[in-house]
Amino acid sequence: MIHLTPARREAFAFGLRSWLACVLALYLAFLLQIDEPLWAALTVWQVIQPAPGMAISKGFYRMVGVVIGALMGIVLIALFSQTPELFIVALALWVGACTVAASLLTRFRGFAGVSAGFMTALVGLGAYHAPEKVFDIAMARGAATLIGIACSLLVTTLFAPRRAQAALIQSLRQAISDTARRAAFPLEGALADRFALGPSLAGSLVGLEPVIEFAAQESARGRQSAGPARRLVADLFAVLTAKRALEEYLGRVGLGRDAGSIALYREGMALLDQVPAMMAAGKEAELLEKTRAYHRRVREAARATSSPRIDDRLADLAAHLERALTLCLALQDESRSAPPSDRAFRLHFHRDRQAAAINGARSFLAVLLAGAFWIGSQWSAGPFLIIPIVMVCSIFVSAPYPEAAALNFMKGAACGIGAAYLCTYHFLAGTGDFALFAASEALFLIPAAMIQLNPRRTAFGLAYGIFFFLVGEPSNAMTFNPAAFFNSALAILTGALVATLAFRLFMPPDPRRARRHVVSRMRSGLKEMAEQEPIPAHSEWQTRNFDRVYRLCDPANPSAIRGSQAREWYEGGLATVHAGNEVLRLRHLLREGALPERAATLGRSLLRAVADIAAEPEAVSPAIRRTTAALAAMTPPTENPGAWDRLLAVADELEAFFAAHSRFLNPERKPMNERIYGT
Repeated sequence: MIHLTPARREAFAFGLRSWLACVLALYLAFLLQIDEPLWAALTVWQVIQPAPGMAISKGFYRMVGVVIGALMGIVLIALFSQTPELFIVALALWVGACTVAASLLTRFRGFAGVSAGFMTALVGLGAYHAPEKVFDIAMARGAATLIGIACSLLVTTLFAPRRAQAALIQSLRQAISDTARRAAFPLEGALADRFALGPSLAGSLVGLEPVIEFAAQESARGRQSAGPARRLVADLFAVLTAKRALEEYLGRVGLGRDAGSIALYREGMALLDQVPAMMAAGKEAELLEKTRAYHRRVREAARATSSPRIDDRLADLAAHLERALTLCLALQDESRSAPPSDRAFRLHFHRDRQAAAINGARSFLAVLLAGAFWIGSQWSAGPFLIIPIVMVCSIFVSAPYPEAAALNFMKGAACGIGAAYLCTYHFLAGTGDFALFAASEALFLIPAAMIQLNPRRTAFGLAYGIFFFLVGEPSNAMTFNPAAFFNSALAILTGALVATLAFRLFMPPDPRRARRHVVSRMRSGLKEMAEQEPIPAHSEWQTRNFDRVYRLCDPANPSAIRGSQAREWYEGGLATVHAGNEVLRLRHLLREGALPERAATLGRSLLRAVADIAAEPEAVSPAIRRTTAALAAMTPPTENPGAWDRLLAVADELEAFFAAHSRFLNPERKPMNERIYGT
């Protein structure tokens, strides 16, 4: 008896589902007499996923892209069927625009951009020599694509396990434990040990968004849980930010001598130390009561101690931990529904517009050059030259190493073409029965789907299946033309090679440039926090910039700093998140109108100084020092002393930040340690 590990059983089950969905799509396309039924099976291979939520999400955005792409294909043929040069330019521009969209949109939303460019190429290139049939071609290929999406969703929904909601709850519980473990890290602990916890935790919190999204697609309960789950993640980011702010302050002035604040700090750290064990034991309710009681004591003590900044940070930390635990309990109770404000809550992430523009330009040039070669050479297989370029240049733009992914894609295309030849000319040539046809397909598709499930081999498996169907061309009346087969195969491999070379030759990934751009976006973000109306939420600033910080340290990202230098980048990034929070605190304080006019004027001067960071980064730190000195020279007002203390605290934090980290935020200025900041 063959013994399979759980991972291999899951891979084999995925292979069976992929094969079943492909043959079901082909059967329906044959039954309905759809022209070119291969597109139904090819679509299944593109959208099939191991879980229902993932399949629904990808299938939906594939459908959106197909509709947009088919319409654009008709438009291009209607406008440029008599002018091949303009047709190629228009197609290249459209594919470039779709690549930009695929780069900017997150997760499977980007697949809508990929699908729009791909479908436009299929319709436009297919109808180029027969423009009068463009509508028929669009309808046939669009219908086959929709059949493929439907079959993929049907098979996955019926036979794939539904585990997304349970996985989400488990991931959130683990995230609470990991966040508490980092927040409990002692002040006297080694920086290297603290850094060992930080970036990986930031990455795991950022990575919860797709888990939430797929759970929302899989079930009604998942949709109800999505907003509260995102709010919980934002609260965990806020816990980290509060502890980081506390560490910044205590690192400068120490814990002080106020016995009450010292006791509260130690009590808070002891509470955080208990969180992982209590979460593992299922004692969330008891933990919530402890956190709530601690939060109440901190708020009461803040009015009486001589260390209000410490108590404010502890209160902030306790408040967000309390809400995270409350949401965690609510998510596990199916009888409770989230309030409307939580249901609509969204997280915010970094969007790399610079990389998107480069990716779009690369796609435009690659399609333009390939199209020009096709028009000039009149190669009969020219469309098969362009299709792989469209796919590769848009699918892998978000991959950490797109050139390597494109190379694996080319290898998969070569293997898929070889498998298609064996299947078509040695297995199917003597087969007239659909059952034998399906069995023959299984020999080639099930192992490939198992390979595709491996993240390191996804590009290989994807290309294998796509080109297995594209050159094999399964149809009701099979035709066997080896010359046409090898002509198409040569065009496909040439297109895949051109796309791979495009990633190497046209503005290949530059880690230094990418790091500078991320830091530049953080600098621009500070300016936006100082000026944007209405005042942005703290969660918007924190979640987007934790994503940026993680990009600077993610070991899987080629743009990340390696080794010991990563710690300085990470600390500088977290300090920037803290500075943005202080800017938002200041804006809310000024909005309250509790400060005397002179103090409010100086507060607005602080905001103007921060807002100048994009135009005059060198002038920010001196301007903040002058404003802080002017505040120190003022006589403290007798009314609203709490507002005055908050203003002084913000000014002090901003002055300390720009004194310690101004070089991190100024990529144009050569820092003290160029190796650290990569500028």
